[in-house]
Amino acid sequence: MTPAMDWVALSGISPQAHSLWVKLAMHVNQLRGDSIVWPGKDALAALMGRAKGDACTPWLRELEDIGAIDISHEDMPRRNVYTVHELPPNDYTGPTTLGDWYKLHRPAITERKHAAKVTRDRRRAAKKAQVNASTPEIGVTGDDPASTPEFGGTSNPEKGGTITPKSGGEQDEVNKTKRTPPPPLPPADSASAEPVEADGVEVEVAPETDTPPGAPPPDVAAGVLAEVYRVTHLHHTRRPGRRTTAKLTAAVTRELLAGWTPDDLTDALSRPLDDANDPGAVLLSRLDDLPPPPPPRAPRVVPSQQPRGHCPHCRNGLVLGFIDGKDCALACPHCCPDAHARQLAAATDAGKTLTLTPPPSDPRPGEGRVLVAQQRRAS
Repeated sequence: MTPAMDWVALSGISPQAHSLWVKLAMHVNQLRGDSIVWPGKDALAALMGRAKGDACTPWLRELEDIGAIDISHEDMPRRNVYTVHELPPNDYTGPTTLGDWYKLHRPAITERKHAAKVTRDRRRAAKKAQVNASTPEIGVTGDDPASTPEFGGTSNPEKGGTITPKSGGEQDEVNKTKRTPPPPLPPADSASAEPVEADGVEVEVAPETDTPPGAPPPDVAAGVLAEVYRVTHLHHTRRPGRRTTAKLTAAVTRELLAGWTPDDLTDALSRPLDDANDPGAVLLSRLDDLPPPPPPRAPRVVPSQQPRGHCPHCRNGLVLGFIDGKDCALACPHCCPDAHARQLAAATDAGKTLTLTPPPSDPRPGEGRVLVAQQRRAS
C-alpha cells in the first residue's frame, strides 16, 4: 500500500470495509492501465471469510460513501463493476496522513488514558480501604492497670486475691476424644432437601439439579466439532479460539436439540475450509443457515432379525398336522379359526382323523414355505 492510499485506512471506516477495499485493489490489472474490477460477491465473501455474498453489502456501502470506490453496472446487469480509487475525492475532509490522524485523535486518546487512570486509582483506594477495615487490631486495649500493666511492671490482683503460678500441672487433654463420623448424606436424586444432623449441627442438603430432558451429553458437541476438523483437514493453528469454540459448542448443542443427529450435522458442516480466512466464523455462519433437520430415518431391519408374527401358536398362519397319519399344513385354529373350521369339517365329512402338533420352539427360516410345499404335495 502506497502513502497515497493511506487515507482509506484513516477515514474512520470499519476494519472489515478497509479489508474489503484491499481485496478489491488486489484485482486491479496493472497492465490494462485502469482500476476497474468486477469480482462477484460470492468471491468477495469467500475472501472475507463469509458464507453469503450479501454480507459484503454494508462494507461496499461504506467504501462508496467515502469515495474509495464507485459501483456501476456497465454492460453487466447482474454483476457490480467497481472502480477503485487510490486518491481521495475532492470533497473528502478526513485525515490523509498519520500526522493528521494523531492531531485529530490525540485529545480523545489522552482523555481515555486519564479516565482509565482515575478508574484504576479508585479501585485501588477502595480495595485498600476494604483491607484496612477487615484487618483485626493486634493486642488488648483498656484502662484497667490489672489487665494492661506498664512495661516492666507487675499485674495487681483483685483485692483479697492471690496469684498462684501453676507448676507441675498436667497437660489438658485436648482432642483426645474421637469424633463421631457424620451420617451419610441422602442421595442426590431425593425429591426434597431434608436437614442432616452432623456433630450436633443441622446441615440442609440441597438436591442436585438434573440435566434438562433431551439435552445431549456435553461431549457430543465437542465430538462433532472434532470430527468436522478432522474431515476438513483443518490445521490446529487455524482452529478457532476458546471464545469461538464456546459459541460453536452452544450452536451445535442447539441444533442437536432441534433434531439433528451427530452424523447428519457433521456432514452438513464438513464442506472445505481451505479458502476461509476465519474458519470459526464460517462454521458459525453455516450453523445459522442450516435448514430444518432431516426427518428421522427408519431403522434398518436385518433380514435374519425380522420380527415374527404375533400368534405364538403358528408360523405365518400355518401349523403342522396329520390327516390319517399323513403330515400336512393346516390353518392355525387361533389366528385363522374360520379356515381351520372348514378344514376340520371337510376332514370329518370324509371320515378322516385330523390332529395337530405343537409348533417348534425355534423354527428355522423358511419354515412357512416348507409347510406350504407339504400342503401342495398332500393335496
